[in-house]
Order: sequence, then structure tokens, then C-alpha cells
Amino acid sequence: ITFAASGKYAGNLVIVDVNVDEVFVSNTSGLHQDQFDTAFVSGSPYGITFNSATENFHVADETSDEVFGLNADGDLFDVFSTNVFGSSNPVGITYISSGPLANNYAIVDATSDTVYFVNSDGDEQDSCTLPAGANDPKGIAFIPSDGNFAVVDSTDDEIYIIDSTCTLQEQLDLATFGINAPSPNGIDYDPDGDNFVVVDNSK
Repeated sequence: ITFAASGKYAGNLVIVDVNVDEVFVSNTSGLHQDQFDTAFVSGSPYGITFNSATENFHVADETSDEVFGLNADGDLFDVFSTNVFGSSNPVGITYISSGPLANNYAIVDATSDTVYFVNSDGDEQDSCTLPAGANDPKGIAFIPSDGNFAVVDSTDDEIYIIDSTCTLQEQLDLATFGINAPSPNGIDYDPDGDNFVVVDNSK
């Protein structure tokens, strides 16, 4: 899931569905606005992020171990492999809009429990291992207000707030907020509302 801050889908949530290979656009109330297909390039799209500089999207595919660049109409314009830098199960991706790693991407891998920082060409800039407990990461979001990242874990239903070295800053239990999310599989940060948006795969 990703929040489109500008462009064609400004103010909407953009959600990738790994089961039907589609990208769905909804408003913040959950009402369907639009959708486009990813099956022509991605058979297992798991994570999606919005690049606020280009107003395009990047989709992480957990089976082909690739990242696909798609414009707002769903047209392919770029692709790079994550195997090159050691990611064999990329399930989450987020665009870094500010700070020392600005204009790069953070990709979280569910097999190695590692966050990889890469540029738009897929060249690794850095990497770090997630803190203990984060054994089933399913999504990652950049928090521009402090430069940290939020990683959602599908097994323990926790959100781990980490810095760019994967040092734990805070840990949030989804149940604390009254959220029953047995299978959280995506996360993004909405800077306008200072909120996290979590998508659950079991509902």
C-alpha cells in the first residue's frame, strides 16, 4: 500500500494485490476509484511505493525478485533485479523523499530480514539487518518527519520503527490501537494526517 501525495491519484491510497496481480486505487474511506493490471510484467506483486518526485510507482515482485517501474496508467518504464544485491524475497518497498538517502528506495526482504537501500537503477547503497523479533517483515514505509522507517511484521502484528541502520527506535503493537489484523501485509505513512496506514491480507 502507498499514499499518492500528488499526480493522477493525489490523495488516494494505491494498493497492490498479489492474488489477482492488480493495482487498486481507493480513497481514504475505502471507495474504489480506479485499477490497472500488473500481470503483464509481475506475477507476484507484493509491495508498492509512490515516487513523489516523478509521480510514478515502483512495484516489488517477491517471486521474480524484481522491481518494476510503472506510471500512473500502469505502463512499464523500468525494471531491475533484487537478486543482484542479495534480496530473494522483496516484499516491501518505499521511496525515500528526504535526508541523506533521498531519492533512493528501501526494500525489505522477508527471507533475510534485511533492509536494502538502492538507487533508481537498483544499485545497492547500503543495507542492514532488522532488529530481533522482526522475523516476518511484510512492508516498509519512510517517515519523512524524522527520517526513520516503519516495518510491519505479519507474525507478531507489530510495527517496528527503525533508523537507517536498522536500530530499533520504537515498537508498536497493532492490538494497542484496537486493530485486529491477523495478517498485516503492507504499510505506509500519511504525512498529512501523521498516521500509518496498514493493509490486512486476511480480511
